Amino acid sequence: MTQIIATIGPATHTPEKIKKIVAAGANFFRLNFSHGSHQWHQETIQLLRKISPSTPIILDTKGPEMRTGDMPSHTSEISVEDGEILTLVLSENLVDIS
Repeated sequence: MTQIIATIGPATHTPEKIKKIVAAGANFFRLNFSHGSHQWHQETIQLLRKISPSTPIILDTKGPEMRTGDMPSHTSEISVEDGEILTLVLSENLVDIS
């Protein structure tokens, strides 16, 4: 089965164009974090959720500039179920609450 990933950028950042992308059969939205500000991406995600709340959003990160931290020593993986909220935190001072 073919899946369509639509990259959303300045040229496609209007409700009308996003609606056309959805009507054309996009299965995923992609945001390129190498370009644009945090505010632009936040506004874009809000716009995408308003227009097509069930379409998954792919975040293409900047590569080496964005990293994840170490998992707690007793955990090798986490599971996120549909409907759960996963919060990503930008801090080096995290507390293990498990």
